[in-house]
Amino acid sequence: MSKEDVKSIRPVLLREDEWAEWDSWEEFKGDWSSAGNDDWNENYGDCGDDEVIPIPLTQYVDAGGSASKWKPGEFNALAQRLAPAFAQEKAEGLVEGDNCVIMHVNDEQAAVFAVDWFPPVVDDPYEFGAISAASALAPLYAVGVKPITALNIMALPCKMGTAMVGEVMRGGSDKVIEAGAFVVGGHSVDDDTPKYGMAAFGIAPANRIVRNDSVAVGDVLFYTKPLGSGIMNEAYRTSVEFARDMRQVVESMLELNKGAADVMSAFNVHGAVCVSAQGLVGHLHALLETCGVSAELRWDEITLFDRAWQRCWEGHRPARTEETVAWARQFVDLNGFEPDVEWAARFELPEGVSLCEAEADARMALLCDPQTSGGMIVAIASDQADVFAQAFEASLGRMPSRIGEVTAGNPGHILVQ
Repeated sequence: MSKEDVKSIRPVLLREDEWAEWDSWEEFKGDWSSAGNDDWNENYGDCGDDEVIPIPLTQYVDAGGSASKWKPGEFNALAQRLAPAFAQEKAEGLVEGDNCVIMHVNDEQAAVFAVDWFPPVVDDPYEFGAISAASALAPLYAVGVKPITALNIMALPCKMGTAMVGEVMRGGSDKVIEAGAFVVGGHSVDDDTPKYGMAAFGIAPANRIVRNDSVAVGDVLFYTKPLGSGIMNEAYRTSVEFARDMRQVVESMLELNKGAADVMSAFNVHGAVCVSAQGLVGHLHALLETCGVSAELRWDEITLFDRAWQRCWEGHRPARTEETVAWARQFVDLNGFEPDVEWAARFELPEGVSLCEAEADARMALLCDPQTSGGMIVAIASDQADVFAQAFEASLGRMPSRIGEVTAGNPGHILVQ
């Protein structure tokens, strides 16, 4: 679609790649008005007459997906108020490193509960719903549980209209059906900032739950998806990346962790956790600290999304990245490395910042990058690691990233080589 076509736009669910000729959403709105149309209505996308162009979902928000969560230090302090109830349930199997609540119903069965919701990271309402559902189901897969039911949690502006909201809900429902579960209801509120997600429930034999208290020295650590979706989503939200170039990231966020969980079920996995708001090292830290162990990661073995390294250097980092990095520096050490001089030559470094400091900062930003519908960190005995990787590749068509090993050291500490 060209700029000259702007006057002929009819009511559609406008995808960003359809206005990719414009450098930004602000430029699109300016051209709309300069083409002789009524002034743009920021609240409704009402362009005059009977024409309505829904505002792309990502333009409603300053931070979408897992980048919208509270920063770790604040949330951890708040969660401490729940400690008495937490301790009371430990006898029934609740472990601090878990992504979800696990309650033993009886000696043989365990019920698992999880919830997630957030503002949009994509403009397509159907994909927004599907990504939100996949993220809400992810904690169940991390503990090896099949979802059974889910409830919608919806805070969407009524001005979005029933067509667009219906697409969000349809995306969520289809993803739950793909998981073999059912949406059984939910609640909604009218809110100016769109947010959508689900509460999910599953049940499984208690002895089949993947617990997060058995990770041992010598275990191999895998990560099951590429890293860097938060950085790429931020680049998209600010119109640096266009929809046509974001399919790798979107398809990854749409992917259920079901396939990875199915592979896990055939092995004696010592621990698994899905990666979301606290980034790769934040969630790994919780897993390691619970088990009283540390880890060494190999930077070169961590698979990144295409262009994520470039966008990170360019400063396209989501909300809370700086605070999360400051928090993570308490337990992450970057071992001495040789900076990529040729790569860094593309960028003008701030005065007083060395090349090593700039690269270390970029590495920490990616290690702490909030992942929306991210992959899982899987800890498995070293003698099963190669077979696990082969089975994963055979099932999903790609190798998991073998990112490091569990070591003896300060509980929760992570050394990145």
